[in-house]
Amino acid sequence: MNVGELAEAIAAIEANKEIPEVSSEERKNVYIALTQLHLETLEESGAVTYHERSKHVDRGDTTSGLAQLIRHFESVCETETGNE
Repeated sequence: MNVGELAEAIAAIEANKEIPEVSSEERKNVYIALTQLHLETLEESGAVTYHERSKHVDRGDTTSGLAQLIRHFESVCETETGNE
């Protein structure tokens, strides 16, 4: 997936919108955050492989494990707040 597509998908989630409804400003803000901070950190943790030249992101070695952990945290948080 290229970084632009990823930024658009994340911006839609953050704004609680469908992807076609995301504004260029929302997309740009996420794109900048991804390229200047988050992708490097995610790559260091093994969550993604980021190809800076081509602006392409692939799954990393730890992607599946992190996804499971996030789902577990989400489940625990929902249970603790009574939002099952």
